Amino acid sequence: MKATKKMILSSCITCWIIPGLLLSFLVSCSGKKDDAHVGGAENKSIELSSPANSTLEELAASFILAVKKSDPNTISEFLPTKEDVENILLTYEGTEKEKKAILAKSEENTKTINANTFKSIDEITNKGKEAGINWEETSYAGIEQKAEAENKTESADVIIKINYKNIIYKIRISECIKTSRGWLIFDKPVWKD
Repeated sequence: MKATKKMILSSCITCWIIPGLLLSFLVSCSGKKDDAHVGGAENKSIELSSPANSTLEELAASFILAVKKSDPNTISEFLPTKEDVENILLTYEGTEKEKKAILAKSEENTKTINANTFKSIDEITNKGKEAGINWEETSYAGIEQKAEAENKTESADVIIKINYKNIIYKIRISECIKTSRGWLIFDKPVWKD
């Protein structure tokens, strides 16, 4: 089923305002190695020593980097701001009333998605520990994505694959949107069983 930009923005708002949707994000552990590897379109390996988000692969590898650094602030710049929502609405084909309603809640909603993302880290950490994962020894194993572009806005549902001792584990971010600042997280990451 193809989602429209209107549905995506409505979905974002729904996710941000419904309490109790605090699920896990990523992991906190201290890692000695700060590099995450990204497999590009040509299976090239790119080492990230600092976060990047110009591609979905870089965004996914930045998650791993945040985990290995035990620092949720590593990915904080990849979370939406009110200004990001305003920029997305420039190409949104909804009514002015809908745009005003989205804008009226955008500051509150972006604060909520930031808080939910940071709070989710513990749950994903615990899920990984329950599965026997030593996060320091994980590596990036690629992504699965369902991407679409509508009204000049690209969005994607991303599953980050993490390798630990030749077993692939997954984290899902159901809403990533490409903005002038690169790919941003518009929904909480969750551990995928």
